[in-house]
This record gives sequence, structure tokens and C-alpha cells, in this order.
Amino acid sequence: MKRAFEHLNKRVQALEEGARRSHARLTLPRSDAWDQLERHQEREVHYANVILLLGYGGFFALWTTVAGKMPAWLFGLSGLMIAFSLLLFISFELAKTAVSSASLTRSKKLGLTANQAIDRSNLAVDVINGWQPWIFYPAVITGLGAGLIVLGFFGFTLFSEAYSAASPEDAPPAAEIARP
Repeated sequence: MKRAFEHLNKRVQALEEGARRSHARLTLPRSDAWDQLERHQEREVHYANVILLLGYGGFFALWTTVAGKMPAWLFGLSGLMIAFSLLLFISFELAKTAVSSASLTRSKKLGLTANQAIDRSNLAVDVINGWQPWIFYPAVITGLGAGLIVLGFFGFTLFSEAYSAASPEDAPPAAEIARP
């Protein structure tokens, strides 16, 4: 019986030690937790910036290559659509970042724990995300519309050039081909 109690006591001590380690991981010192939060936020902002640079930068690179070739009204329409999309998307992302940052700053001043600060920040961002259908979808529709206009122009140009090159009207007469 004594051995059973000793064995049980060792198991309880091992469980307590495991619980202490888990608790220590969850309750990091205040500065470490805030450093982790700030690094997480910086990674999110960096990822969003990369997506913006690639997507919109790629569009503007293609768009400027057709500046002199595309009809002015089509060039202007696609430019207006992508500018509107860019304005909406950047405004939405800036609003989310500003609200999240303000929430974290207020949480720091109130002395909240890292988990409480994250919850508070997530609630604030959820309010902004409620506007998503009214901002994000028009941004996507106008951005994709502008992209489709430019791609459509590239496709139209490609097929019209290919058709005119294969057209028998432009080919020299057979008599000219046969002459040495």
C-alpha cells in the first residue's frame, strides 16, 4: 500500500510540474508577450504589403505597356477601375491596422494581459470586418474588371495579329511566289 501511495505521489508531482511549465508558457513576462504581439502584427502587415505590391504592381506594369496601343476610353476605364479598387482595398487595410493598433495601445495602457489584449484587438477588427462586403467585394470586382479589360485587349491584339498574318488577302499572289 505504501508503494502505491509513493507511486501515486510521484505521478501527482509530475503532473504538477507539467502544469507549472504550461502555466509559465502561458504567462510570459509582460515585455515578452508584447514583443510577440508586435512581431505577429508586423508579419501580418508585411504579408499584406507583399500582396498589394505584387497584384497591383503587376497590373500597372501590364497597363502601362499598352498605354499607346489601347483606345483612350478603354485605357481610361481600366485605369479608373484599378485606381478605385486600390483606394478601397488600401483604405480597408489601413482601417483594420489603425483599429488593431489603437486597441493594442489602449490595452497596454490599461495593463491587460497579452491574451486579453489579443481578444480586445480581435473584437475591434471584427467590427471593421463587418464592413467587408461593402468594401472588399467592390474592390475585387473593379480590380478584376480592370485586369480583364487589359487581358482582353492583349487577347484581342494577339488574335487580330494572328488572323491578319494568316489572312490570304495580305499574302503575295502565287505568281510572285513562283518567280525566281
